[in-house]
Order: sequence, then C-alpha cells, then structure tokens
Amino acid sequence: VAISPSCVNYDETLSTLRYADRAKQIKNKAVVNEDPNQKLIRGLKEEIEELKRMLMSGEMPAGGQQQGMEEAMKENQRLLRESERTWEDKLKDSRNQFQEHSAAFAKMGGVADDERMSTTAHIINLNQDPQMSGVLVHFFEGGLTKIGRKDAEEPQNIELSGLSINKQHAVVSTIGNKTTLKPCEGAK
Repeated sequence: VAISPSCVNYDETLSTLRYADRAKQIKNKAVVNEDPNQKLIRGLKEEIEELKRMLMSGEMPAGGQQQGMEEAMKENQRLLRESERTWEDKLKDSRNQFQEHSAAFAKMGGVADDERMSTTAHIINLNQDPQMSGVLVHFFEGGLTKIGRKDAEEPQNIELSGLSINKQHAVVSTIGNKTTLKPCEGAK
C-alpha cells in the first residue's frame, strides 16, 4: 500500500499513515535473562559500593544518618554473604546427594567397565527402552549371591522388583570359573 494524493486512495493512505505512526511508537527493551539471586547479589554489591563511596567522600545526608547508612551497608553485606553461602550450601548438598546416589547405585550393581565384564560372570538388565538397557550390571565375584525382593525374610544381595519376582527368587553360586544359577521354589 502506498501514499497517494488521489482522493480515490484516501482510505488506504490514511490507514498506511496510522500504521506508520503506531509502528514508530513501538519500543523494544532488550532484557538479559539472569538468575534472580545473581540480580540480588549484583544490586547489593552496587549499593555497598555506593554507600562506601558516600562514606569516604563525606556526602552524608543531613540529620545524622551516617549511622543508619553504616547499618544499611552492614545489612547489605550480611545479605550478600548469606546469598553466596546459600549457593555454596546448595552446591555442597547436591554433591552429597550425588555421592549418596552413586553409592546406592554401586550397591545395586551400577555400570561397570568392559574389562571387568569380559572376565567376571555378571547379569545385565534388558529393557524395551534402549537407553535403559545395560544400565544395571550385577557381578558374581565368588560364593553365593541371593537374588530377590527387598521384603524377603533374609537380606538379598541383588534386590529386584516386579510382579513375577519372588521374595527369594534365585541363588547364584560362583566357585572358581564355574557360575551356577538356581531358581528358588516357585520362581519362573
């Protein structure tokens, strides 16, 4: 659509001019995505620097507010330390939780390296989802390994769950190079 002095195009010309006027009034404001904690920390640091600058230059407001400003600066520093400490605590908690999960995962069998898998008897989980297959590997180092559910009378070395898993499902016996799997009574 173009602007034309012809009265035949009056409506189109007026519409184009209104659109151009509205388009000129559009203002874009670019905003950087940032963590709210980081924004708070940055704001507190800026305020601390401003308060320090005012203290050093003697630009104190009238009315003896120097003590109030010093208290505000101390409060801001405390909030800054607390927010940074909170982040460090969260990181520490995450690391502790990861170590706990790793230990539990290793107890359940975990993922092992190929060299050990080629020399030691083991079982691997299979799943319809290819990403879930081979995630758990249980090794049979030697002696007896009991396989069953968590609620079995005796503690099981390998705990499984599922509708067809009995409380005491199977026993794996490893003596030297020979590994034998014996199902318990009623196991399918």
